Amino acid sequence: ERLAQARGGWADAAAALAAAIDGARELSSASRGELLLRLATMERDELKDGAAAEATFQRALAADPDNLDTLRSIEA
Repeated sequence: ERLAQARGGWADAAAALAAAIDGARELSSASRGELLLRLATMERDELKDGAAAEATFQRALAADPDNLDTLRSIEA
């Protein structure tokens, strides 16, 4: 994320994070939810892609329904 911020490569960073999440089979529900929350926030704030962010927030919530940060982000 730091490199993406410095170089403006948010689309590449989001794609890499999405691929890593989708390829990870050993993640706990909480870890998957946290990573999906980071991806959704990146999609919303940096890529300005509300539709993608909404879908990813929903995936994050499905992965970890008790994550208060995800719930707050969806409500915002």
